Amino acid sequence: SCASVHYLDDGVCRADEDDGEACASNDGCVSSTCNGGVCCAYANCTTCATGVCTSCPGTNYLHDGVCKADEADGEACANSDWCVSNTCTDGVCCQHSNCTACATGVCTACAAQHYLDGGVCKTDLADGVPCANDDWCASGTCTGGVCCGYTNCATCTTGVCTSCAG
Repeated sequence: SCASVHYLDDGVCRADEDDGEACASNDGCVSSTCNGGVCCAYANCTTCATGVCTSCPGTNYLHDGVCKADEADGEACANSDWCVSNTCTDGVCCQHSNCTACATGVCTACAAQHYLDGGVCKTDLADGVPCANDDWCASGTCTGGVCCGYTNCATCTTGVCTSCAG
C-alpha cells in the first residue's frame, strides 16, 4: 500500500497524476477521476481532455469545461442546450419554443406565423379552422369563430364568406 497522494504501479509507489495527465485508474489521479485515460477535474463528464470536460451526459450542459445540470424554465441561459426544455429565449430558459419574449419561463410574445395561447406559441391557423380572435389566424381574420380568408364578412364557414358585413 502507498502513502496518501500516491498510487501503486507495478509494485512502485508513484505520485498521483495531475488533471490532464495520463492515467489507468481513478486512484492514480489527484482528483480521483480517470476518464478515458486522462485525469479529469470533474467526475460527471462523458469525455475529458486536458483535465476538463469536453462533453456531458444527457441532462447536463458543458460550460467552461464543467458539466452542469440543465437549467429549469425561468433560469438564465446562454443557449438552448443549457435548458431542460431545450429552449433559450432572450437569455432565459423558456417552457415552449417559438417565443420572442420569455421573462419567467413562459412565453409572452411569439415569432411570426404563431399566436400566443395560454403562454404557448402555436402555429397560426388555416382558413376554415375554429378560432378565438384574429391573431390566431394566418389570414389575420377570425369571423364568427372561424378563420376567414376575407375581411368584411358577417359570417364565414370553411374560410369563405357566407354573408357580407354592412
